[in-house]
Amino acid sequence: MPRQQSSSNALDILKKDHREIIAKFRLYEKLDNNDKKQELVADICNSLTIHCTCEEELLYPYAQRIIDKSQVYVGEIEHGYMRELMDTISEGNSDDKERDALVKVLGEYTHAHIKQEENELFPLLKNSVVDLKKVGIAMLELKLKMVDRFRKFSAFEDAFDNLDLPTAKMN
Repeated sequence: MPRQQSSSNALDILKKDHREIIAKFRLYEKLDNNDKKQELVADICNSLTIHCTCEEELLYPYAQRIIDKSQVYVGEIEHGYMRELMDTISEGNSDDKERDALVKVLGEYTHAHIKQEENELFPLLKNSVVDLKKVGIAMLELKLKMVDRFRKFSAFEDAFDNLDLPTAKMN
């Protein structure tokens, strides 16, 4: 179950997400167990997907109306590259060393994205007319829905993996 947010301000929520995601990347670097790494990288990708979706669907549309659109485009482009890396990692076709390299690149890319947002985009929004509390409440609602969806999908995958199904013959 997700922890309670201490603030409903959108920027506070996103900054908290940033700290948690960076902490997960740091933990990944310290792990030796490949099964634990695989579990953690799935959690990282889920967290990033939820976070990016909140920004893309809720924050960026407001931001585009009031600040230089190039700031928002940078974020959208970075999200696109992050999603491509996550897709490659999630395919699971790489060996452990390649997965580690992909996660390292994703972590570095994510860290650069976070710095850009917190140093350039967020200060512009903080002093704007955007109702950051209203956006934050919408973010919390979206995050809960997405976490629930991931949880249900994961439970489905676990149940499906445990089924003893006959192997289909391909002709």
